[in-house]
Amino acid sequence: MVDAGEFRADLYYRLNVLPIVVPPLRDRADDIELLANMMIERIAQGLGMSRKWLTDSALGYLRDYDWPGNVRELQNTLERTFIFAQGSMLQADDFLPSTERMNENRKDSAVEPLQDIIARAERDGIQKALEATNNNRTQAARALGISRASLYEKMTRYGL
Repeated sequence: MVDAGEFRADLYYRLNVLPIVVPPLRDRADDIELLANMMIERIAQGLGMSRKWLTDSALGYLRDYDWPGNVRELQNTLERTFIFAQGSMLQADDFLPSTERMNENRKDSAVEPLQDIIARAERDGIQKALEATNNNRTQAARALGISRASLYEKMTRYGL
């Protein structure tokens, strides 16, 4: 970028005193268990809920996934799964995308418009987040990764 004139050379050399190379998460599968457990602990504390535990199958799923979004994607995945999973043990299928789970449950049904599927999943997700946080809208919005204003707008849209 310096050569292309897109980044100031003097700033680059000031910042490049000690380069730190952090490999992507997909290259550090051994770190996933430690990171996931630390994140789950923080999620539980942040939501004021009991801690949940990863089963061996869940750990295997997390290790096998490529994590193109790196640690941030892992964090978001764990938050979403933590809120929606039933019980205190997180299983591998708790991490399946909700649309994949819906398709497993409705194998021979007619095709439904994607907009309807997304709206139903969004409504269900909001309901579960509100239940998991005892209707604390601030915590529910944080857990869902949206603003409180967005949460209120969606609650109005879905009649929640």
